Amino acid sequence: MRISFFLISFVSCLPFLVLSSESSASPLDSDRVATEISNTIMSPYCPGRTLSACPSSKARKLRGEMLSKLDGGVSKEDLYGWLESKYGMEIYGTPQGALGGLIAWLVPIGFVVLGLAVVIFFLSNLLRKSRLEGVQSGGPSAGSVESEDLLEKELQEIVDGRLGS
Repeated sequence: MRISFFLISFVSCLPFLVLSSESSASPLDSDRVATEISNTIMSPYCPGRTLSACPSSKARKLRGEMLSKLDGGVSKEDLYGWLESKYGMEIYGTPQGALGGLIAWLVPIGFVVLGLAVVIFFLSNLLRKSRLEGVQSGGPSAGSVESEDLLEKELQEIVDGRLGS
């Protein structure tokens, strides 16, 4: 009899326990989520800073407003939606969506690859031109008959000058 009374009381109280645990988030959870969101979104009041790093009084008020909404039972996703509707997509600081993020990464990489291709093209043309000029001029080792004769004459003068002394 005692076990059945305990079982009936437990089963009858179970829905109340479940509902009360779902509806109230602990203040520590709300504070943790508010801090996490403040660290990830950009401040609408301090350009280039996250909401948590912004020292303005308006940012402090917004952080308090976010915490009160979370304490009131608003989910993290709903809070992001509220912030986005109020301040726009700029609060994210990074492009959102699959295509926006992909383009934001591919465009700079494409410019780097294009720049490297242009540099390689110009260097190869410069190298090719210098090789052609070397072949057309006879190269650095091949001299004309006149220059060889002049060289022989000057060499002979040096040798004669040393020997004659």
